[in-house]
Amino acid sequence: MNTKFSKLPELSESSMYWKLSISSRFLKICGEGLSLNVISKLLLNVEFLQVSNVMDKDIKYLTDTTPGNVPVAMILQNLKGVRIEKSEHLQVIFQVKKVENHALQLSKLKFLYLVDLPNLEYVWKVPTQHISLGSLEVVRLIRCGKLKSVFSFSIAQCLVRLEELEIEGCDELEQIVEELEGDEQEISPNTNLEKSLCLSKLRALEIRNCGSLEYIFPKFMALQRLPQLQRLWMDRVSRFKQIWRPAKEREEHDIQKLLPSLTDLTLVNCPELTDTTIHSEQIHLEGDIQPSKLMFINTKSLTLWRIMWDHHNLVPEVDREGLNELTVLHLSLSDSVEYLVDTTKEHVPDNVFTNLVELSLRGMGELRRLCNGKFPKRFLQNLEMLRLMECAELEEVFEIDEFHYNGGQNLLKDSPPYFSLQSLKVVKIFECEKLKSLFSPSLIQSLQLLEELEITSCNELKTVFTELENDGGKTEPSSHDLHPLCLPRLRTLTVYNCARLEYVLPITLAQGLQRLEIVEVSKCVELKQIFGVAKEQDGVENYIKLPLLNHLELRYLPTLSSFGPENYIGNTPVLEKLIVSRCPQLIKCTNEEEVNHHWLHLQKILTPDVEGLTFLKFTDCEDLECLVDTTKENMSTCVMFTTLVELVLQNMIGLEMLCNGQLPDGFLQNLEILKLVSLTELRWMVKGPTEYVSMQNLKVVSIKKCNKLESLFAFSHIQSLRLLERLCISDCDKLKMVFAELESDDETESNKLLASAQSELPHLRKLKLRGLSSLSSFGPENYVIKAPALEYLEVTSCPRLTNFSIQLDKPLQSKLSGGYNFMSSLKTMTLCGLIWQDIWKGPIQVVLTNLGALEVYKCNNLTSIFSPMLVRNLQQLYYLQVKACEKVQTIIVNDDENDEKGIKNDKEMRMFPRLQYLRLSDLPSLMSFSPVGCHLLFPNLFQLDIEDCSLMITSFTVDSKSLVHAKTKIIASKAASI
Repeated sequence: MNTKFSKLPELSESSMYWKLSISSRFLKICGEGLSLNVISKLLLNVEFLQVSNVMDKDIKYLTDTTPGNVPVAMILQNLKGVRIEKSEHLQVIFQVKKVENHALQLSKLKFLYLVDLPNLEYVWKVPTQHISLGSLEVVRLIRCGKLKSVFSFSIAQCLVRLEELEIEGCDELEQIVEELEGDEQEISPNTNLEKSLCLSKLRALEIRNCGSLEYIFPKFMALQRLPQLQRLWMDRVSRFKQIWRPAKEREEHDIQKLLPSLTDLTLVNCPELTDTTIHSEQIHLEGDIQPSKLMFINTKSLTLWRIMWDHHNLVPEVDREGLNELTVLHLSLSDSVEYLVDTTKEHVPDNVFTNLVELSLRGMGELRRLCNGKFPKRFLQNLEMLRLMECAELEEVFEIDEFHYNGGQNLLKDSPPYFSLQSLKVVKIFECEKLKSLFSPSLIQSLQLLEELEITSCNELKTVFTELENDGGKTEPSSHDLHPLCLPRLRTLTVYNCARLEYVLPITLAQGLQRLEIVEVSKCVELKQIFGVAKEQDGVENYIKLPLLNHLELRYLPTLSSFGPENYIGNTPVLEKLIVSRCPQLIKCTNEEEVNHHWLHLQKILTPDVEGLTFLKFTDCEDLECLVDTTKENMSTCVMFTTLVELVLQNMIGLEMLCNGQLPDGFLQNLEILKLVSLTELRWMVKGPTEYVSMQNLKVVSIKKCNKLESLFAFSHIQSLRLLERLCISDCDKLKMVFAELESDDETESNKLLASAQSELPHLRKLKLRGLSSLSSFGPENYVIKAPALEYLEVTSCPRLTNFSIQLDKPLQSKLSGGYNFMSSLKTMTLCGLIWQDIWKGPIQVVLTNLGALEVYKCNNLTSIFSPMLVRNLQQLYYLQVKACEKVQTIIVNDDENDEKGIKNDKEMRMFPRLQYLRLSDLPSLMSFSPVGCHLLFPNLFQLDIEDCSLMITSFTVDSKSLVHAKTKIIASKAASI
C-alpha cells in the first residue's frame, strides 16, 4: 500500500517539534471513520505522527497487537515525533504485549505532545527492558485528566537527553517518576542510585494546575542532582509541598546543591509549600504563598505579585538581613505593605537594598513611603530605575525631613545627608494620587545621573523638585547653596495629567539642564509655567538655556502663560519639533496694539528666529491670526521657518493666513508636509506679494474644513511645486479653485501659453477632492495642469465641478499640438456626487492603460460609463463598481455606427481581461452592460454582484471552463446571476 505524505506538516505549537518533519515522513490523522487496522498499516513508515479528533470508541490504544500482521516493533522504532490531541477515548498511547527480536522501542523519539486526552491513564505499556527513550528531548502533557504518573523509574533512567518537561491540567497526577516500590523488579541490581542521573539534561520544568501533586520527584532521586535545571515553574499546584519527597517528616534538602544551575523559579498559589530555603537568581512568587517562611539565598531578582500576607514591610518582617543581594524587586498588588523598610521599631542593617538596581511598585494600596524612619546609610545607593504605579496612599517618595537628622538644624548648612540617589537614571510615577512632592532639596544634588523622568496622573502633586524656602537671611548660606542645582544628564521630561502642578521645574535648575532633549507636558490644568519659582523674585532679564532641546510638546494647558518667569526668555537653538495644543493663555493678546503680533508672545517659549525648527504643530490656539506678520514696522523681514519640514495647524479659529505682508526671504522653503485642519477663518495661504513664495520641497498637502478658503495656491506657485506627491482637500465649503489666477499675474496670451507649457506637477501621485460644494475648476479656465504621474484620483461631492478634464480654447489647443495624455498612469479612480454627463469627454486625450480600480457613485447625470474604444485600453482593470447612478442606462455605449457595427460582427470579445470584481447596484435605469448583440467574455471574473437593477436585460452565465459570459439580446431575461 503506497501512502503519500505532505511535504510540510500542518500546525504546531512549537516550531522545534516539527523542524525535522519537512524532510521526513509525516502523517496526520484527523476525524472519525478510520479502523485500527488501517491506522496501524499507515504507521508502518511514519516518522512524525499527528492524531486529532479521533472519536472512535474502539481506538483506545495507539499501538497494540494489530491485525494484518503489522510489525508494531518497526512502528515504534521509526517514530521521531508524536502529537496526539482531542481523542477522548484514548487510554494508552504506546502498548505492546510482545516484542520480537528484543529490539529497543521508541529509541528515535524526540518529541511527545499529548493534549486534551481526558481518559488517558498510561503513556506507555511496553516491557521496560525493551524500551529506550534515549533521544527524547521534549515532553508536553496538557489536560490529561486521569493520568496518575508519567515515567517509571526504569524509563526515567533512559531520559538522558530530556530538556523540557511541561505538564498542565492533569488533575489526578500524583507522581512524575513513580516510587521505587512499584519498580523494584525492573531495576538492575548493579544500579548505583547516587551516580545514575535520570534527568541530567533537564533544563526547564513547568507544572501548572495539577491539584493532586505533592512532590515533583520521589525520595530516592534526592540522592541525585539535576545539574542543568535552570527554570522551575509551579503554578496552581495547590498540594505542592516540596520538590523531593522527604525520607523523614520535615526533612529539607539542600536545594543549592541539588539544583546548582537554577536561575528562574516561579511559585504561584502553592499554599502548602514547606521548603523554606530557596536558591535561585530569579524568583517569582504569586498568590497564596507566604514569603516570610522562605529564605532567599543568592536571589538577584524577586517578584512578589498578589501575595496574600499580613506584613506591613519587607524589612525587617520578611527578611531581617535586608535583602541586600537583590538587584531587581517587583512588588505588585499588595494591600498590607505600608513601607519597604521600617526603622522605627527595630534595628535594620545599613546595607538594606544596597545592591538594588531596579525597583517597581504597582497597585500597593497602603504604601505610604519607601522608608519609615531614618534612612539606612546605604539604602538604594545603586538604584538606577524606579517605577511607582497605582499607589493610592503614597504621600512621599524621597522627602527627607531636613531638620530630623541634625538636631533641628538645616542639614544643608553643614553637609548633605548620607542618603543619596547617586545612581538613579530613570524615574516613572503613574497614578499616585496623594503624592505631593517627589525630591527634597537635599536629594536634587545627588541626581547627577538622572536621564528620564515621567510623571502621570498624580492629582495632588504640587512640585516635583522641592525648593528650599528662603528664611530671610536668618540662616547663613551653606557651601551647597553656593552651587547651582543641576540635572546634568536629564534627557527626557514627561508630565501628564497632574491637576495641581503649577510649574514643572524650579528656575534654579534652568542653567543645569545641558542635555535636556525632550519636554512633553499635557493636561495640567493649573500649570502656569514650565520653569517657575515658589515665590516671585526680582531679577534682570535672563535666558533659560536649553542647548539640546529638540522636541517641545505642550497640550491642554489652559492656564499656561509662559515658558518661565517674566524676566526669563527661552533659548532653544536646536529645537526641531514644536507642538502647542489648547494653550489659550500662551499667545493671548494683552492690548489692542498687539493684535497682529501674537507670535511675539511665543517668545515665552522660544526666541523668534527659530533656527533648526523642523516640526511645528499648533492646535486650539484661538487668538493666533497668523504665523508671520511683516506689515508692522517693528517686525523685520528676516528669515523665519526656513528649516521647517512639517507644519500642522488644527482648530485655530482665529487664524486668517500664514503670512500677512511681504514674505520673509526663504519662508517655508524647506517645507515638505503641510496639514491645515478646521481653520474656520483662514482666507489666504499668503496675503501680499507672491513673487517670493517658494515651496520647492513641498510633498504632502492636506487641507480640511477651512470653510472661508476660496483658493489654495496662486497659479504662479505651480512652478515651485514640482515635488508635490499628495494633495488632499476636503470639506472646504467656499473653495472655488485649487490654483487661482490672481490679479497680479500677467494675463498676456504669450505668458498664458508659456505658463501652460510649464504648468506641470510631475510627481503628483495622489489627488483627493472631497466635499467641495463650491469647487468649479481645478485651475484657471485657460490653463493646462499636467499630472503625468497621477496614480490615485478621488473626486467626491463636488457638485459644481462641471468636468474634471481641463477645457481648452481651440486656438490654444492647436498651439499645444493636440492636447496631453493626462491619465496614462492612473491606477485607482473614485467619482461620487458629480453632475457630469460624460466622465471622459474633453479635448485632452484619455488613455487608461494602467487603470486598475474604478468606482462611480451617485453621479445622477451620467447615462453610460465607457465607450468601446476606451474599454479596449482597460487591460489592467480588476475592480469595477457602479452604484446609485439614476440615469445610467448602459455601462458600455457606442458613440458612432462604426463601433457598433464592429461589435456586432465580433462573435466573442475578450474585454476586461483582468476584471475580478464587478458590482452593479441601485441602478434603476440600467438596461444593459454592453450594446445589444454584444457578447463579452470575462476570463478572470471572480465575483459578480447585481442588485436593484430591475431593467437589466444582459445575462451572465458561466461555462464549463468557469469563464463568465455576458450577452445582451433584444429579448432577454431580467434575471442576472451566476
